[in-house]
Amino acid sequence: MKRQSPKDNGLLVRVQSEAKYIWYVNGIFEGYDGLAVVRTVDKEKGIIELLSTADQSEDLQKLLQELSDEIGLIVLHEGDGSEFDL
Repeated sequence: MKRQSPKDNGLLVRVQSEAKYIWYVNGIFEGYDGLAVVRTVDKEKGIIELLSTADQSEDLQKLLQELSDEIGLIVLHEGDGSEFDL
């Protein structure tokens, strides 16, 4: 059986918020078990990456919109992650 690479159906979203909200965003995604893995790219600039799967895209988009409305989260990039060093 061929093992799939995370890039085969993966989804990477790079977002930015005020640095003080990194802990909050991380906590929200921990509460949505399995929706996305969160990693901080630049804590001073508030840049975070969310790694998920394509089948979670709709739920992820809804949550990102809610966070945008609530804390001003900005989506910087969405893609399969192929252009990033994962």
